[in-house]
Amino acid sequence: MVDDMCFAQSLCSIFRSGGQQSGGSGVCWLTFLFLLPVLGAQSFAEDAVPIAISELDRAEPVDFETEILPILQKNCLACHNANDVEGDLVLETPQAIRQGGSLGPAVVPGSGQESLLLLVSAQREEPPMPPADNDRGAMPLTPDELGLIKKWIDEGAEGTVGDRPESLTFQPIPPQVHPILATAISKDGQYVACGRGNRLFVYHWPTRQLVAQLVDPDPLNDGSGQPLQVAHLDMVQSLAFSPRADLLASGGFRTVKLWRRAPHARLSETDLDVMSDVLATSGDARWVASGDPSGSIRLLDLTGAEEPRLLEGHAGGLTALTFSDDSHWLVSGGADNLRIWNVVEGLQVAQLPVAAAQALAVLDQGKRIVTAGADNILRVWSAPQLAVAGSGDSTPVPGEDVESDAEVAPLRELSGHGAEITALATLPEAPQQLVSGSLDGTLRHWDTEQGSEIRKLDAGSPVTSLAVSPDGKRFASVGQDHAVKLWNATDGKLIAEFKGDQRLQAEIFRSDQQVQLAEAEVAHRKTLQEAAKKQVQESEEASKKSNEARAAAETEYGQVQEDAQKLEQEKAGADQGVAAASTILEGLAGLEKLLQEYVAEGSENDQALLAQF
Repeated sequence: MVDDMCFAQSLCSIFRSGGQQSGGSGVCWLTFLFLLPVLGAQSFAEDAVPIAISELDRAEPVDFETEILPILQKNCLACHNANDVEGDLVLETPQAIRQGGSLGPAVVPGSGQESLLLLVSAQREEPPMPPADNDRGAMPLTPDELGLIKKWIDEGAEGTVGDRPESLTFQPIPPQVHPILATAISKDGQYVACGRGNRLFVYHWPTRQLVAQLVDPDPLNDGSGQPLQVAHLDMVQSLAFSPRADLLASGGFRTVKLWRRAPHARLSETDLDVMSDVLATSGDARWVASGDPSGSIRLLDLTGAEEPRLLEGHAGGLTALTFSDDSHWLVSGGADNLRIWNVVEGLQVAQLPVAAAQALAVLDQGKRIVTAGADNILRVWSAPQLAVAGSGDSTPVPGEDVESDAEVAPLRELSGHGAEITALATLPEAPQQLVSGSLDGTLRHWDTEQGSEIRKLDAGSPVTSLAVSPDGKRFASVGQDHAVKLWNATDGKLIAEFKGDQRLQAEIFRSDQQVQLAEAEVAHRKTLQEAAKKQVQESEEASKKSNEARAAAETEYGQVQEDAQKLEQEKAGADQGVAAASTILEGLAGLEKLLQEYVAEGSENDQALLAQF
């Protein structure tokens, strides 16, 4: 708005200043500008050459929709349609043409020669149509086209226009036509967006993972009633993130769309009344187990289908909780022992005489349990009754509450860590494998079936927690260095590392960018300064040479002046000699005259005297 006002004020200033320079007022300039189109139209009308109108020799009547309308669509409808009406004239239907516009009816049915539509199209009356300087690509009508229009008017200017489709049916761009014409990266370096054809994708840059494909919920569809699943109808041609990366703007043909990143929302909240020491979430995201210092476990159903349950049995505080992969079983570790619970019924089904387990894992749908703790050893336990209890298909049986220590037996031990084991994580795609993390700063990938270590990874600091992606292809480790490392479970390679607070990291990233920009600006300024110094030196050297040349010229000029003075003096002396010679010559002339007088007197004596002389 401010820029537009400034622009308008600038235009007014230009008009006013122009008017003052021309000896008039700004109004004169404005009046002249408004008159330009009129003067141009008059000039064009004077220069326009009438177009001949062909006489058509045909018996069949002219059809408006198939013969006249295409001519108008090509050269007239761009400015004379229902959405863009110039001169209040619409040329889309015979009825609208007969109704006419601000200049009256466009046709006189039965008399083409008297119809304004034909006369202006043939350049015979003002305003000639289409205008020569139009920006729609409209061309003057040909004699045959004019003849066709004249015949249609002579026949009564009748006709109809068939029904048109109410809306266009858009088709997806073919898969082989998906060029990337636009990309953008957020200022914090976390997200990258790119357009592939008319589709829009957002990636998490550190992990190189697809975060979302953005789809416009507009009801446009492919004719089947289903959305097109695209961001734009045409190619995505430009992209830009907001400074906080919560908004993304995408540009297409005459369209800009704004996308907002969904904020994190709290799904539910439960007041436990007591502090929770340990926490676990089931793989199906339905159950949450919370353990308190008294040894009690609260089992919460996030769907709200079941009331919260209290699982009691441990004699001391809890040290670890974990669910089986199928979410049917909950394993709890306490200061006294290990207990296995039926999640659906909230009943204990088994105990294991293992105390103070710091980390737990359930493998192979509850057939094996792995414990780890302060003695640096992983222990694999067989728990077959979890897989066959009741129905034999891992389905909990209501009412069972088995407390038999004999049913769970140790299977093998896995050693290798040099300090307390703090975290265990199972891999869904490999039911016999797991990853362990320890305070010795290492991660170890195990095959519990073979009792072997697959690989050892250096975490860089004591490991405090582990988490695995739902597909089991990646896992994350958290260390005491406050860094999160993302690993490839297949080959153990480090994919990405996240350090510190992400918001602070983003601020640091932006600050680094500003510093880099400032350094680049300083370097550029230094380059300009060096160039300026060099230019000054060259100017000084040129000035010095110029001064020397000037001094030499002044010296030479002084010598020339001296020579000129000498010449003037010599000339003055010569002039004096000439003057003296002139005096002598004048004296001789006088003497010669006297002698001639004496001769004229005829004195013989004088003649004798003259002869002697």
